[in-house]
Amino acid sequence: MGYWNVHGYPQLLPGVSLPFRPEIQDLIASPEHLDDYWVDWNSTEDDPYISDGRAPRSFPDYNCLADFMRTSAGTTADGWTVRDLVRHGLLRYIEWRTSTVVGPGVTCQFEANCRLSLTFGDLMQEIDAGCPVILFVSRSGSGTYDHAVLAYGYDDTDPSRPKIAAMDTDMGNPLETIDWWPWDKVCGGGVTLRPVSEPYCPLPGDTNQDGVVNVIDLMNVRSHLGRNLPTNPGAVPADVTGDGQVDISDFLTVRANLGVSGSPW
Repeated sequence: MGYWNVHGYPQLLPGVSLPFRPEIQDLIASPEHLDDYWVDWNSTEDDPYISDGRAPRSFPDYNCLADFMRTSAGTTADGWTVRDLVRHGLLRYIEWRTSTVVGPGVTCQFEANCRLSLTFGDLMQEIDAGCPVILFVSRSGSGTYDHAVLAYGYDDTDPSRPKIAAMDTDMGNPLETIDWWPWDKVCGGGVTLRPVSEPYCPLPGDTNQDGVVNVIDLMNVRSHLGRNLPTNPGAVPADVTGDGQVDISDFLTVRANLGVSGSPW
């Protein structure tokens, strides 16, 4: 969601996805979701709603990705998601965010496929098309899926040992660090996600993506003046000109467009 949020579909998340802010964390797994299903990491104890003798929330009260993926729910260990529900959860989340944030009648559609026989050639085709892939991997090499990572690049210079570039928060590395996985650690395929609807064309200077350029956008740029990217990922929206740094040119662009408005999609 974070990738597509900054590549033409901004309403999938509030603002930019990095760094992980509280509102982003809540859209991954909300406090309400945790109250229903979370005991402890890998726990298979009864979910809290069972222990409390109450009913869990149901749609349309879902409010996070973990709700739609049924993460930790039922007999699934806490923190785990059933592989076949990843695709379903992604699509339902997109429908929910589009309808609740933008409103009815607005099109934001993606095509998702769970491809259990995904090949390295398939992966390269998706990446070359600008579409990252969720891959099911095995850290132990046992052949049993135990983890999922977002693959956004590849290295095929050694055909005997191709590698994927992934973002894996479980590694504990800084977010700007590439986690390289050997392709033979991938098992069970992955989920591809491609947009069907046209991307959003942002208003020049609309740093918070609210559909209008105003003094709030000026203040956003001013607060990040002098910062470079990607060293300061939180400054990405303020880089209006897209040259990798926040400087006076960004401030002047916003000022020149003050008062300009349009649809957030």
